[in-house]
Amino acid sequence: MWRPIRPITRDPFAVSDARTIPDSDLVFVPVRFPDHDTEAVEVRPPTISQHKWYFKDQQQVDDVLFFKQVDSSTKPGVPRRVPHCAFKDTDLPEGAGEPRASIEVRAFVFYDKD
Repeated sequence: MWRPIRPITRDPFAVSDARTIPDSDLVFVPVRFPDHDTEAVEVRPPTISQHKWYFKDQQQVDDVLFFKQVDSSTKPGVPRRVPHCAFKDTDLPEGAGEPRASIEVRAFVFYDKD
């Protein structure tokens, strides 16, 4: 669950249609913390076909977004991840709007296989 704490006037939050981002466009990068290492996934520019991204312009505090970030399913057509990010809206003048402030909650959902 992701929601803004105040209306979004710059750097909106975008989610992808994961079906449009092939694994070949993903890059795994190391992330190092003082007590452990992990990795993040970044998306490189499209190589085969166009990626599709969606965002809500002027998102308000009651515009809550739910999305499935990771799925362990191996069924064909079920996305394993949903790339998401903030982006700079080039239609806005430099420095316009307040910095984005948001809150997110992550939950694990377990269920029996079909």
